[in-house]
Amino acid sequence: MKRRDPTFALFLAILFLGGCGDSQPDNPNGEIGTVTYGRSTANLNWLGAENRTDPALWLAEKEASAISPASPEAVARIQKALIDANNRFLETPRMLANRTAQLSDMLARDGQKENYIDLIESFSKVAEGSKGKLEYGDLCQFYFNLRHKGIDKAAAFALLGDKYQALIRKP
Repeated sequence: MKRRDPTFALFLAILFLGGCGDSQPDNPNGEIGTVTYGRSTANLNWLGAENRTDPALWLAEKEASAISPASPEAVARIQKALIDANNRFLETPRMLANRTAQLSDMLARDGQKENYIDLIESFSKVAEGSKGKLEYGDLCQFYFNLRHKGIDKAAAFALLGDKYQALIRKP
């Protein structure tokens, strides 16, 4: 009887487990959990699927300074924006928060820091009137490319709005 190489079995196990994790929506109904204040997650670059921190709290803590911690009002405003965005985009609130933080960091490296709430609300306005949900990550990438080329914020969102409204109106 021929023995199988155990490294092949290990490879298959790793391949299988590597596909597990964030493929299923972490919150299929788009509901955002209860905000729980406690240990800060503001230093995290990414809110992982296993992390149950409220995405709005995480963004508010990341944006707040050490001198002025996140206010409940800021958390509530971001929560409202994430709920609205969840109705317009395919991504879950956690992924919306991750993409927003990632975009803001990329813009900051370009010397164009933008706050989270403005980004989320502006992208939601771009998606208004869509018959289906759009991909938030795609909008973020297009927006970053426009800003990186030197186009100002208002003009970049106007261009995105024109592009996506044209797609929305296609028969």
